[in-house]
Amino acid sequence: MGRLTRGIAILALALPAAADELVDRVRRDLVAEPFASTVIPELRAAGDAVYGALAAPALWPEVTPGVHVWSVRGPLGAPLDVAVSVPPGYDSTRAWPLVIALHGTHGNGRDHLQQALAMLGARANALLVAAPDVAAGEKGFSCEQAELVQPLTLLAQLAARVRIDRDRVHLTGYSKGGHATFVETALYGEWLGSSMPLAGTFLITPLWSKHAPLLLANFAQRPTWVVYGADDTEATGPRSTDPNTLRGIAAVNRKLAEMMKAHARKEDLAAVTFHELAGIGHAGVEPSPAVLDAWLAATRPAVGANEAGRTHRFRYPSESWVDGVRATALDGPAWDPRAKIDLKVKAGQSADVALAEYLDRMFGMLSVRWHRADNRLEIRCRRVAELEVWLAEAPLDWSKPVVLTVNGEARTFGVGNRLAADPLQAFLWRRLTGDGSRAMRARLLVPTKAGAKAVLNPDAEPAALFVPPVGGKSEK
Repeated sequence: MGRLTRGIAILALALPAAADELVDRVRRDLVAEPFASTVIPELRAAGDAVYGALAAPALWPEVTPGVHVWSVRGPLGAPLDVAVSVPPGYDSTRAWPLVIALHGTHGNGRDHLQQALAMLGARANALLVAAPDVAAGEKGFSCEQAELVQPLTLLAQLAARVRIDRDRVHLTGYSKGGHATFVETALYGEWLGSSMPLAGTFLITPLWSKHAPLLLANFAQRPTWVVYGADDTEATGPRSTDPNTLRGIAAVNRKLAEMMKAHARKEDLAAVTFHELAGIGHAGVEPSPAVLDAWLAATRPAVGANEAGRTHRFRYPSESWVDGVRATALDGPAWDPRAKIDLKVKAGQSADVALAEYLDRMFGMLSVRWHRADNRLEIRCRRVAELEVWLAEAPLDWSKPVVLTVNGEARTFGVGNRLAADPLQAFLWRRLTGDGSRAMRARLLVPTKAGAKAVLNPDAEPAALFVPPVGGKSEK
């Protein structure tokens, strides 16, 4: 059975030989490069027994404890080195929490890994810790580079090497890495258990103070500990006439805390806490043991866990994931933060108001709410032409019809629509995200135009975010 682990070997005893061989081929396909599946034609006919095996097939080679440097491909195709600490006693019979640490200006992943391990102390013995390098030619994780370190792409690749507890992925970063941690949490919080920006703040573009009100709701029920020095008052962020970008990280974080307390969803935003360290500037910012323990104890909520639903704003489809739903096509032109804005100011309107309205129009919106009582998934959206909906195991009763409502239009799926457990969709979800901890039973492609027909369980592979690792080396 080659490199199959004990869990799959035990499962295989209950499966016919042909099913066992199919699971083994699935394992190879999930890490193949380039991807050319030999199993897709057979998966749908494989039945429920194989579906259970495919929800979380074992992938992991033997990895020795210690520090490794693995080369992976970023979402834009450029190779990135990632320094990874594998703890003593690691084996793949259980999933391990992962800390991702982003370095600051002039830093690198290997040095920052050592700083992260020093911060964690003995806690690191129970954790995987990964510190990616910034892209070649860059000095630090600027906020415009969020696409280069989006957690989903990095996680999908690391998950092919080590067994990660995908509900306990903890993101942190220092200085520019702290800025990027803020941005990653706002745009990719779906993949994180918790976040901890250190000596950083929410600087997303030169127009951060106009973007921030649009994106604050993205932090709802996203456990985040913001730790910074009270004396961190040096100029920060892109040069601008906006005074908030010139008074330092401390002032910007105080402003953010005020904005969250005044927000319509302030109860949900209470998950974001601010910790100002007296007498500390930009250097020497360290979380207290209590903050570290709380950050590492937080977990990613289950799909549909928030009964009030989630609302998420985004610029690009890759940023749009929320509760198992994402936009696959935008309605209108793509967002380009570098393009010159042709701002049309109405009579009697200030330029600030006109700019805020322009950004509101340009940002996409997804609002997702799972209604367990009537077996319904409700979606509201703006600037979205097509949705991809992954129907999870937990929130629905699969013995009854499922109702999907998009912008008020209801569509019903039941036994006649093939809502049985689909091995192909479990495979494609794992291929796309590297996340075997959540079994996705069915997939819908949904045009948002009224009267358009949704396509259930499409056979085509979803747009691939997963790019397997490309070699690597270890450091003793």
